[in-house]
Amino acid sequence: MQILHISDIHFRVQYEAAQEGYASVLYRMTNPLELLDRCLERAFSEHPGIKLLMITGDLCDDGKAEDYEVLRTWLTKNLRGIKMIVTPGNHDRKAEFRSGWLGMKAQGEKEADLPYNEHWSGDELDVLSLDSAVFGESDGCFVQGQADWLAEELKKVGDRPSLLMTHHHLLDAHEGIRAVSCPAEIAQLVKESHVTAVMVRHTHHCFAGYWQRKPYYTADGMSFYGIDEPDGSVRFEEKYGYNYYETKQGLIMASEQRTFSENRELANIIFF
Repeated sequence: MQILHISDIHFRVQYEAAQEGYASVLYRMTNPLELLDRCLERAFSEHPGIKLLMITGDLCDDGKAEDYEVLRTWLTKNLRGIKMIVTPGNHDRKAEFRSGWLGMKAQGEKEADLPYNEHWSGDELDVLSLDSAVFGESDGCFVQGQADWLAEELKKVGDRPSLLMTHHHLLDAHEGIRAVSCPAEIAQLVKESHVTAVMVRHTHHCFAGYWQRKPYYTADGMSFYGIDEPDGSVRFEEKYGYNYYETKQGLIMASEQRTFSENRELANIIFF
């Protein structure tokens, strides 16, 4: 099976004009749909057999329902009929996501903030999308009940191979960004399961390694790339890319990480 992995689109229909701070990064960067279009064109040209797209969070940036609706419509039009699976990120508002992306309304305030998990079963493997995002909490959090959901879905999977996707990275100090606090129960479930690989994001930097003895991948963002400077500032550049995987009987047999950049600096910011 051929799989495309993208993340951190940070889409809005319109970005506010800003010359300072994080808002200036969003305002100065190229429209993510343009960058996404370039990536999809290249990926589909080089790998015409892609059957699944995984998006590991931050679909929109503090988005409204309209932003999610526009993004989903654009993706559906340009994905050539392939399956799409997503997980929310810390910049995604759950109520707006449920309304604009899923076309549903939450029944109350508590329901609006409930985790969004998804279990997809394909011919060769299953994909479990586990929500680690809490809006406004950059480091993320696996809220109460997430370990129970994962345990139940892994029981359903049984001996079939599966992929696990979530937004926040799980390796300590990866790219200098603190990892999500992962309950020991979730880590143990993954280690002892037939999960064959873990796909995450959040850092905007591609990476390949291992977590809980499983192949572990992050993909470049589809928006911007932060680099820590010696003076304590963060230099933001416009870099973007995607990951490509080939599986056989659920195992990752080949992977490719593509990064594109025109060395365009967006901002240099000191966060206090």
